Amino acid sequence: MPRIVQVTDTHLSADYPAYVQNWEVCAARIRALAPDLVVNTGDISFNGADSEADLAFAKARHDALGLPWLAIPGNHDIGDCANGDGSPAKQEILPERRQRYRRIFGDDWWCHDIAGWRLIGINAQLFASGMPEEAEQWSFLEDAVAGGTEGRVVLFLHRPLFAHEASVDGETQRYVNQPFKNRLLQLVRRYRVGTVCTGHTHQWLSVSDRGTSYYWSPSTAFIIGDSLQPIIGEKTVGFLSLDLRDDGVTVDLLRPDGLIRHDIVQAKRSVPDTGSA
Repeated sequence: MPRIVQVTDTHLSADYPAYVQNWEVCAARIRALAPDLVVNTGDISFNGADSEADLAFAKARHDALGLPWLAIPGNHDIGDCANGDGSPAKQEILPERRQRYRRIFGDDWWCHDIAGWRLIGINAQLFASGMPEEAEQWSFLEDAVAGGTEGRVVLFLHRPLFAHEASVDGETQRYVNQPFKNRLLQLVRRYRVGTVCTGHTHQWLSVSDRGTSYYWSPSTAFIIGDSLQPIIGEKTVGFLSLDLRDDGVTVDLLRPDGLIRHDIVQAKRSVPDTGSA
């Protein structure tokens, strides 16, 4: 039975030792789990979009796991996709930012088959970017999903598609925006993708839609206080463990002892986060 660990929003940088400390707590627990693969679903670095040093530091911390790992970029790594109204983000995705990420981390979308399961990672920041790679990724994704076994496909991307109801479009800075959300949903439903795993929100949430399970992994680094972000799921820190069983995916939220629930809004009020390990 393959085991996959999903980490996300690790925000690694030598300039932010508190987040590195949380990463090392998680890394020790991950090594003990000895998963077949670790997947980081973006915002690997704190400011890799403008800092090559942050990208290199984040990659080195992942290499130090001593385990196979793959990653997809988030907005902090390569810049953000356009806003829902088509206007550019404050720190927008640019070819040079994407190229720098790829030079250090490798492919920004990929397909990985393991024991009869297909794992697919895509770069959600490309949506509405206008880059030629945007169309290339859609072609890749359609082929990859179509080539998987029904129900035994796990899709990873940085932004979630929705919160509690698939029919409700979320805030443009937090979710996959239209029309890309519906295009993704149509692919997921047509080919009966079993599991979709995302990050970006720094919250834990599990919902289902038409036979597909959607999981939000919390950040390993920090939560985002209520003054900047509403409570949607559970504001916690940790990571997810996915067991790929014959009858589906079992997902556990892991919060190892020693993690600090940093609040980026009120960092001075950080408190220990207790929970299952």
